[in-house]
Amino acid sequence: MADLLRKYKSLYSSTTNSFSTGTSETITPASVTGLPTTTEIVLTFGRVDSSGTKTPSLMERIIGTISGGNLVVRTSPASGRGADGSTEQAHTTPVVEMIWNAKDWNDLIDAFLTAHTQAGAHGSLGNASATSLTVTNNITACDIAASDITATSLTVRENIDVADGKAIRDANDNEILEFGQTASAVNQAKLTNAAIGGGPLLEATGETNVNFELKPKGSGVIQMPRKAVIQVVAPGSDTASGNGKFFLRVPEELNGFNLNSVAACVSTAGTASGTTNVQLRRTRSACDVDMLSTALTIDADGVDSSTAATPAVVDAAQDDVNTGDQINVDVDGLTTETVAKGLVVQLGFVKP
Repeated sequence: MADLLRKYKSLYSSTTNSFSTGTSETITPASVTGLPTTTEIVLTFGRVDSSGTKTPSLMERIIGTISGGNLVVRTSPASGRGADGSTEQAHTTPVVEMIWNAKDWNDLIDAFLTAHTQAGAHGSLGNASATSLTVTNNITACDIAASDITATSLTVRENIDVADGKAIRDANDNEILEFGQTASAVNQAKLTNAAIGGGPLLEATGETNVNFELKPKGSGVIQMPRKAVIQVVAPGSDTASGNGKFFLRVPEELNGFNLNSVAACVSTAGTASGTTNVQLRRTRSACDVDMLSTALTIDADGVDSSTAATPAVVDAAQDDVNTGDQINVDVDGLTTETVAKGLVVQLGFVKP
């Protein structure tokens, strides 16, 4: 332990046993009553003799921790012997005192400056590294950077006040999230986590009715998950096998997205046996690939793919789409006795 902030006891004076040099010496004051035990302390030995006469050549200050009835001398990061510019030496039943000294004061100032400027204002958190960092008061107008805080857990019991235009940064000191401010603001965003099976929630809070606004920059677009619902066969009309029963062009808004979900339904179930089979075929630069490694199926006597015995599987190697790609709906199989009527296919896309 090496405490910069050390507790103190006023008017402490006692005597100790005789001891020699070195950090392994046993130092036992006649009394340790009232001495702090939760931090290191600095004790002064031999400043005066038992008669109160000053003996400056014998004085030594020692940093250590009270444990039981002993002062355990600090061994690291530096020896606690000869502190505050004093000289390490052997002592014969010396008088021991607790006297405020430059070492105590300078360590206190060094501790203060880890989170403040020399003028006393709040500054950077100063590379605080901890398993758990608890913020019990506001952190005001500071740029919270990864170089300032390295913590497994950050507990915030009050507000973190971030100045306008400041940011949370990554390990490379690049901005992850920048903050702006509006004078007298009453509406804000709230992020809430979720238990198993739920999803995290980002919502607007404040007044009774609050819009939630997303704004891309320049010619950029908002890239959210997208759904496309395609009527391949009109309700009441028989499905028929064949390629290219419907096709669509991938628009600019889906450029770089991946197909991640598929579903289908019919208006009237096919009967007997077999399944209504649907494959999605992507055409790019005159090259065709199937996008499903397991085709989309609707079982006989069923009307929706969600109840199919064999779920569809998107081929992860062929799921990407670019502007101008064509996605074709191919019907590759029908029920055996009565074919289904009507066919609607649903496609879901996400940005990887």
